[in-house]
Amino acid sequence: MKPGKDNASTPPNPATDTTPAKPILKKLAAPTPLRHRVLPAVTPVPDESVPAATPVAHTDIPATAVSTTRQQTALSITREIQKNLALMKKAFLRVVMLLGQVRDEKLYAELGHATMEDYAAVHFGFKRSSLSMYLRVYDGLRQNHPDVLKPGAKVKIADLNDADDLIWIEKELAHENLPEANKTALQDLQEKALEGTLRRSELRAYKSKGNKIAGGNRAFLAKLRSLRTYGATLAGLPEGVIAHLQAAIDLFKPEVADVKQKAVKKGAK
Repeated sequence: MKPGKDNASTPPNPATDTTPAKPILKKLAAPTPLRHRVLPAVTPVPDESVPAATPVAHTDIPATAVSTTRQQTALSITREIQKNLALMKKAFLRVVMLLGQVRDEKLYAELGHATMEDYAAVHFGFKRSSLSMYLRVYDGLRQNHPDVLKPGAKVKIADLNDADDLIWIEKELAHENLPEANKTALQDLQEKALEGTLRRSELRAYKSKGNKIAGGNRAFLAKLRSLRTYGATLAGLPEGVIAHLQAAIDLFKPEVADVKQKAVKKGAK
């Protein structure tokens, strides 16, 4: 052994040594982060023996893959609109039926109302014209399409206005001696109304065909009637004036009706 090394190799005496003990554990070094190797993308080879799945098509929505958040939002909103439109169709018919029941059974009196008009105005804010439309639709559907008013009925009529148009068309079809051309045109409009595809412009076009030509004649006839009514209130009117006005009205009435019928018949061709 070399000189000066004996003390270094001698183990310390716990009873006499006051030097603080050194910690046994050493500080661990931070682990080296693992490196991930990026694998190249693998394009799957389609198995031609397995048929491709057929995409499910939604009503009025193209059967394409929804790949973005905006497309998902658009699809969700569109379906929600379709759902609520279907509920609206059922809702307006339900209101039609219930208002008809209140009127027929005079249930408005149970709530202290003297008339149906007063009941509808107080509880729903309906004007007379709005109430009349609901009840007109109720009467027309109950007479010609009672199944539509049954719970759970499948209805294509879009709203109250379309239903009212249908009622008007069917009243016109009920007229006697209706020209064949008019009948055909009205039946076409009726079918569209029942299918929910009738455009308001189509019905306006049909109505205006007779009104444009006969409108002036009807206005003149209305003036004659107004003169007759006013003349009846005058004192000292020469004898025979009212009788002559009435004769003019009677003479002109068939002419107005004939002009209107011919105009509508011509326009329906």
